[in-house]
Amino acid sequence: MVKESKKILVEEIKQKISAADLIMFSQYKGLTVADDHELRRSIHSVQGEYCVYKNTLVALAFKDLQIPVDEKQLTGPTAYIFAKEPVAPAKALAVFCKEHDSVTVKGGVFQKQAIGAADIKELAALPSQKDLLAKLVYLLQSPITGLVNVVQGPLRKLVYALNAVAEKKPQ
Repeated sequence: MVKESKKILVEEIKQKISAADLIMFSQYKGLTVADDHELRRSIHSVQGEYCVYKNTLVALAFKDLQIPVDEKQLTGPTAYIFAKEPVAPAKALAVFCKEHDSVTVKGGVFQKQAIGAADIKELAALPSQKDLLAKLVYLLQSPITGLVNVVQGPLRKLVYALNAVAEKKPQ
């Protein structure tokens, strides 16, 4: 019965790994319960999932999916953060790590490739997907706005000229 529950748990972990673009490993040694709940809320608020599993089961799931991971990262008390959109959860974890010394980033997997803690910090430094889309919309809109102003220029001058003529004419 114990083996069956572990197999079910490994299948659940494999599904989460397959669905995520980014999986981060963090050490949480010495984290209080209140801080743990705060971290869970901050990760959940950016559509991430914070889970704690036995390292051996996670290593088995990665092995079954043929995703290479550094076995050294899967030691000690490790929390796993699964995310579809990678930047926001990485930022949330980086902010939390700055505020709490008890949490450190060990590494992770990004798009089925093993990455280190430095790579996750680089991801956290990137602008979010919403920010990038807003910049793209601004860049696409900018030339159109300029074109509209150029096209309206002669019409505006004509209106000003007609207005000046109308003001000069005696009534």
